[in-house]
Amino acid sequence: MSAEPLAIEAIGAGKNEDVREVAPTRGVSFWGTVVTMLNVFVGGGSVVLPYAFRLSGWLFVPVLLAVGLLMGFTLWIMGFLLQSLDSRADEMGLPRSQRDWGFIGYIAFGNVGRLLFAGCMFFDLAGGALVLMSIVIEQLPFLLPIRHSATAVLSCILAILFCLLPKKAFSWMAVVGMASQLFLVLGLVITGVQLHSSHEIATDQVVLDLSGLPRGCGIALLCFLAHSEAPLIYQLMEDKRQWTKVVVYSMTLTEAFLLAFGVLGYGFFGTNVAQSIADNIGRDLDLQLLPNALSAFLGAATILGLSSKQLVTLPLLLDATTDLFGDRLRWRGQFVMKTVILILSTILCLVLKNAVAFIGDLVGILPANCVCVVFPCIAFLKLHGENMPRWKRGGVLFLAILFGLYSVYGLIETVRQQVAM
Repeated sequence: MSAEPLAIEAIGAGKNEDVREVAPTRGVSFWGTVVTMLNVFVGGGSVVLPYAFRLSGWLFVPVLLAVGLLMGFTLWIMGFLLQSLDSRADEMGLPRSQRDWGFIGYIAFGNVGRLLFAGCMFFDLAGGALVLMSIVIEQLPFLLPIRHSATAVLSCILAILFCLLPKKAFSWMAVVGMASQLFLVLGLVITGVQLHSSHEIATDQVVLDLSGLPRGCGIALLCFLAHSEAPLIYQLMEDKRQWTKVVVYSMTLTEAFLLAFGVLGYGFFGTNVAQSIADNIGRDLDLQLLPNALSAFLGAATILGLSSKQLVTLPLLLDATTDLFGDRLRWRGQFVMKTVILILSTILCLVLKNAVAFIGDLVGILPANCVCVVFPCIAFLKLHGENMPRWKRGGVLFLAILFGLYSVYGLIETVRQQVAM
């Protein structure tokens, strides 16, 4: 085994202090963990999910189901690996906040694995922050009578302030996030009813569009973008033996919600679905406000609720980002890192204006794909492959190869289609 990485060496000296800081006397309950996972799952990806149906057609339904099942399997792998490595982590004096994908990569493949796993996890988390910020920045101009650049600066400041909140606030923030998402669904349903009553429901849906399937798959992966935050959520659990149940419950509820949400959005608006479904709430097929006060209220409330949801999700995501740097970053260093990520995300959002779906595609196809599928599979094979039947080992290897190839093909297709637009 190669020498221990610097981040792990640094922990040994202040081992007791670090454990006091990150190990609460009582962890998050089972249902608190389920709600937190739901809030992470039903994040930025859900608002562009109807757009994925527009790209791929109705047969995107089985694709979304298959991706969800696969994500549940790899989340279970993560919990299984972290539990099996607990004693090793205790021997190394590693705080729970740093028992993540980087740690799994280190145990499986040494320092090279740590760098690959932690590096990809960092870009996955930073990319997730970029997606969330892009949604907020693109939505608020519909509500605030100020310039796009001013909205971006305001959103960045608000996001930085939210990052000052402590970890114990994650659970109630998750409840706020889910309430905002439920209001978004309510707005979509009421808008659909209004369109139906005025006989304006879209009828131009298609069964399958193969050309849009690669981008649609990227958005599907984005919808289950919880793997980089999941190690922190797992370590905060009161009873980690319930992780399998947490995965089953949260994944089942997420699948049900995403399917209903995507089908409703595509069914109501067809090819008129905007990149962010929030742009359709309270509006007709030409994206003009429907002629009543309720529509204006729905549009404004949806934008406000959706923006709030993204802002309360950011602290959990960015907290997992700074944990990658181990004991090197104290409180001030962590805050500076979060601030830098948010500022860079804001700048990219300004440069890539009106490209929410494109940003989501890239994050889903590249870092999220590796963290969610490729890396869990190869780590599982490395650490436990010898104890697996040949057919199971072959199946896991097939998944790793298939999604590795998809990263290359999906990237090429997504960039090509974006340039052609």
